[in-house]
Amino acid sequence: MNSFDLLNLLDEIKRKQKVMIDSANENGLTNERTIQYSQELDELIVAYQKARQPCWQPENGSAMFHTNWHNGRTINRERLAVTSAI
Repeated sequence: MNSFDLLNLLDEIKRKQKVMIDSANENGLTNERTIQYSQELDELIVAYQKARQPCWQPENGSAMFHTNWHNGRTINRERLAVTSAI
């Protein structure tokens, strides 16, 4: 997923959040429609989080690389395992 796709997904999250809040204000938090919007928002947020959390795992499954998006640097959590897998 490229940056443009991520921005579109963020826009969709913001729109769905507004729809959910409007529904909650108008119909209540336990309204079926509000709950449906909340579940749809959850799905969008999970999709965004997955898109922002790329992983790489070698065939033997010995290590993962995670990207720390807060400061934009890659963290190697299993350096020894990767070195031994190569």
